[in-house]
Amino acid sequence: MKKLLKNILRKKNVHSLLFQIVSAGLGFASFIILAQYLTKYDFGMWVLYFTAYGFLNMLRNGITHVAVVRTLSGANDLVKGKIIGSNWVLNFTFAAGMSILVLLSFFVFKNPIEQSGYYYFFKYFPILVIVNIPLLNAITLLQADQKFSILLLIRSFEGGLFVLFLLVNIYLWKFNIEKIIIIQLLIIGLTSFIIVIKGYDGIKYFRQANKEISRKILSFGKFSTGSFLGSNLLKSADTFIIGLSAFLGPNGVAVISIPLKFIEILEIPVRSFSLTLLPRLSKFSIENNMQKLKQLFYSHTGALTILFIPILIVCYIFADDIMTLLGGAEYHDTGIILRVYTIYGILLPIDRFTGIALDSINKPNKNFIKIMLMATANIIGDLIAVFLFKSLILVAVVTILFTLLGIIVGIYFLNKEIGIESKRILIEGFSFYKNVWNKVTDLLNKASK
Repeated sequence: MKKLLKNILRKKNVHSLLFQIVSAGLGFASFIILAQYLTKYDFGMWVLYFTAYGFLNMLRNGITHVAVVRTLSGANDLVKGKIIGSNWVLNFTFAAGMSILVLLSFFVFKNPIEQSGYYYFFKYFPILVIVNIPLLNAITLLQADQKFSILLLIRSFEGGLFVLFLLVNIYLWKFNIEKIIIIQLLIIGLTSFIIVIKGYDGIKYFRQANKEISRKILSFGKFSTGSFLGSNLLKSADTFIIGLSAFLGPNGVAVISIPLKFIEILEIPVRSFSLTLLPRLSKFSIENNMQKLKQLFYSHTGALTILFIPILIVCYIFADDIMTLLGGAEYHDTGIILRVYTIYGILLPIDRFTGIALDSINKPNKNFIKIMLMATANIIGDLIAVFLFKSLILVAVVTILFTLLGIIVGIYFLNKEIGIESKRILIEGFSFYKNVWNKVTDLLNKASK
C-alpha cells in the first residue's frame, strides 16, 4: 500500500491537482469568509476590485505565459536563460506601464472614481500589480518545468496566511474592507520577496534578456493575449456590466459572484489537467506526433466531462441550500442562478481544452478568434440581460449560449487542423477511467502479495 501511495504521489498530474485544490480551496475559503463578514455592498466592492485586477493582470500575463511555457518545453539549457530573462523584462515593463496608466486615470477622474464601485481598484492596483510580478513569473516558470510541488508550497503559504488573517480579524480586529486590502498586499509582497530570494522567478536571468526572443514571445503573445483577455472577459464581463448598472450595482455583483465562485470549484481539475496538458500537447506538436496529441486531448476532455455530470446533478438539486451555506440567509432565493450555471459546468472541459489544443499546435490565432467570438456574444448578451431585462438569471443563461458557441468553433478549427473526431471524446473518457481502474487494481494485487 505504501508503494502504491508513493507511485501516486510522484505523478505530476497529482501534484498539479493538489496545487489546484489548495489554490481553489484557499481562495474559496477567503471568499466565503468575506461574503459573510462584509455587508453585501462592501462585498460587491471587493469582488469588483479583484475582478478588475484580474482582468488587467490577465492582459499582462497573456502576453508571456503561454508563449513562455510552450517555448521552454522544447528549449535547450543555453536558450532557457534568454527566454526566462526576456519573460522577466517583458512582465516588468507591462506591469509598470499599466500601473502608470491606472494612476493617471485615478488622478484625472478622481471624483467619479471615488463614487463608483471601482474605487479600491484604481487606488491599489498599481501596488498590487508590482508586488505580484515575482509570484506570477514563478508560476509560469515552475509550470513549464512541471514543478508543481513547489507551486503548492508557495500557494499554501500566501493563501493560507491570508485566510488565517481573515479568521483572526473576525474575532480580534474587525478591520474594514480597505485595511483588509492593505494586509493582503503585505502578504503578497512577503511571498514575492521569498520567491526572489529562492530564485524561483528567474530574476537572475534578467540580464540575459534577448530582443529576438522577446519579439518571438510577443509574436505568439499577441494572439494568446487576445485569448487570455477574451477568456477573462468571459468570466468578468458579467461582473463589470452588473457593476455599471444603477439598478443592480454592487448588490447584484455580490449575488452573481456566489454561484460563479462555486462553479470555480469545477475549474480545479480543469486547471490541473491544463497545467500538465499544455506542455505535453506542445511537445507532441513539436515532434509532429499528432496521433498521441489527439489521444491525449480526447481522454482528458472526456474524463472530466464524465466526472462533472453526477456532481452537477447533485448541485442542481441542492442549489438553494448551497447558496445559503455560502452566502448566508439573504442569498437563499438565488439558487435558480446556480442551477443555470450547472449546465455551463458540463460544457466547461470541452470548451477549455479545445483552446489549449489550438495553442499547443501553434494556432493561437484560431484560439483568439474562438475566444473573441465568445467574448463578443457574452458582452452583447449581458448588456441585453442587465440593461433591458434587469435579470441576473438571463446573465447566467447567456453564459451557456456563448460556451456552446465556443465549443462549435473550437471543434471546427481543430477538425480542420488535425482532423479530430468529436464522438471519440466520451469514448476515450470512459477508457481513461477503465485504464485507471485496471492500474489501481494491478497495484493493489501486487501490494497484497
